[in-house]
Amino acid sequence: MSKITGLILENTFTSLPSLIPHALPLLSPFAFLCHQKWHSISKVPNIPPETPILMLSGLRDEIVPKEQMRMLFEAFAKRGETTTSGGKEYKTGIERVKYLEFPQGGHSALILCCRPFMSPSCMVICR
Repeated sequence: MSKITGLILENTFTSLPSLIPHALPLLSPFAFLCHQKWHSISKVPNIPPETPILMLSGLRDEIVPKEQMRMLFEAFAKRGETTTSGGKEYKTGIERVKYLEFPQGGHSALILCCRPFMSPSCMVICR
């Protein structure tokens, strides 16, 4: 059995039904009929807080709203949440997530926009 040592997410949605109103507005009233859920955000707690995550978000994505990537980022940041007398701390999760936004990035061409940023030092994420 192999161990996952890192995860890269590129323009990822929180769930398929939540994507329908944005990607296919005319089908919004029927989103509840979508039997394939692909509920990404519910899987976040299953990923250990020590696992480094690199998130790449194209702000001109015509399919996945940037808000969904931000919601995923917030969920990843809360991994390893601990409660102290002063409130909640998210230290472990937030330290292991790197979130990059690309203003010119679209859904299918994000890699073209982020290539200059993908240096070897960037690919060694959250060390």
